[in-house]
Amino acid sequence: MLIAVFPNYCKVNFTAHIQNIELFVNLKTVMFLGVFGATGISLMGSIGDIRITSIGWSIPLLISVFSILHISRGIPKSLIIYWLPWVGLIVIAASMSEHENALLRAIILITPVVVAWAASQMSWNYVDILRYNQWAKTLMLIGVLVILFKVHIREEGFYERSIAAAESITAVFLAWLFYHQFVFFRSRQALLFWVIAISIPLASVTRMAAAAAVLSVMMSFAPIGRLRRLGWSLLGLSIFGIVALTPDFAEKMIGEGSSYGELWESFDVLQTSGRMVAWSALIDGIPEALLLGHGSNSTQTILQSSYDAFGHPHNDWLRILYEYGIVGTLIFLYAVVMQVTRLLRIGSNAVSVELKYASYLAASLFAPLLLLMVTDNVILYSAFFGNMHFLLIGIALSLSRSEAQNAAFQLNLTSSRASAAIGRIV
Repeated sequence: MLIAVFPNYCKVNFTAHIQNIELFVNLKTVMFLGVFGATGISLMGSIGDIRITSIGWSIPLLISVFSILHISRGIPKSLIIYWLPWVGLIVIAASMSEHENALLRAIILITPVVVAWAASQMSWNYVDILRYNQWAKTLMLIGVLVILFKVHIREEGFYERSIAAAESITAVFLAWLFYHQFVFFRSRQALLFWVIAISIPLASVTRMAAAAAVLSVMMSFAPIGRLRRLGWSLLGLSIFGIVALTPDFAEKMIGEGSSYGELWESFDVLQTSGRMVAWSALIDGIPEALLLGHGSNSTQTILQSSYDAFGHPHNDWLRILYEYGIVGTLIFLYAVVMQVTRLLRIGSNAVSVELKYASYLAASLFAPLLLLMVTDNVILYSAFFGNMHFLLIGIALSLSRSEAQNAAFQLNLTSSRASAAIGRIV
């Protein structure tokens, strides 16, 4: 008797405890704190000898799983249709892989999709979009403080310390976000934050990140006029051109003693920080398993066996092609194209400016993602790009569902009133 009652007792008490917690803690606030707060903490990289980067993806993952189990409204159809093949491929490949850290890499790769799933189940409103923007501004300030702190504690100086990859990737995300804030809400403060955001990769000479940040004014899907887009594009190109001519940036691009004019004669002067050597090893191995790839995290195995300086390929296109083959690459591209198409459709049909902003921004953010994949490990940087991006996707899907339900309710209400009026006339 006791054995039969005990499970139900535990279930009832667990549910009661969760309801009590929700009286004091809003689950949406927890999600914001988990995504943006964990990103801010993980930007530090390490505290002493302890690496804390994993906080940036593990905390959002745990919060998302808890939210999914608690709300249990099912997976949105768009996420199932678009991302389930990609997630399924990653899970299957990781379970079959013999390479080290394959399971860990798989968990990191699918974390953003889990975040989007959790967010899409929550009931967001237009005020939450403003809260999302405030959290982004807070993260921007935290990022600047982290950089200043790192510069202060290292004797080598700013340019010698590191490439500031995590900070630059985060700054790219924020640059696109603040640009869209300015476009949709005419916020002058957002324009100031945009300038700060693009300054981080430019000052730290992180080349692709700098280009991706500046291109926020050119490649956005936001519906703005051609002349206005042209003006923004000229401004962005001017900023990038001026910075590219500085001695520090030029030396990073083409090496000391060379000039940009030599690029017209040969690309050999272009500095790739050893990337071309690593890329060549992967390119040579791709034909050996062209269709399905060499398996999850096989890039780390081959690179570490040949080049001690590289644990990652610094090219996610080569990573996907080498590990998952042509099939995996096409599945990934399918998910991206379909998700962008869905978000643009939501934005064009949206009634509120908040939903237009969220959907167009979420769609546009795939542009810097695909650019950064050329020279960086951005798909593994879920803490610094993917989680914040897919959180916005989930919010946009939730808001779209709410607007559709409200429109249906208004239509039914209007029809009911019309029927009642006709009944009175008859």
